[in-house]
Amino acid sequence: MSSVEVLIIDDEPAIRQVLAAYIGKAGFSISQASNGMVALERLSQGDVDIAICDIQMPDISGLELLRRTRATGVDTS
Repeated sequence: MSSVEVLIIDDEPAIRQVLAAYIGKAGFSISQASNGMVALERLSQGDVDIAICDIQMPDISGLELLRRTRATGVDTS
């Protein structure tokens, strides 16, 4: 059985690290993206099960990221 892959998307490194530590302790596999464009690239690979995303980021907002991923057919919770 493979682990659930969680992508944490936030432009603030401290927030990413806290979330990664907490969620990682629960046994999930963690990957991180520092902005929306990096997240789009990572999500397009198709191996992310859950994405936790900041709403306000400098390049594209979390809502825009959601819109773009849905438009491309990415199936992530």
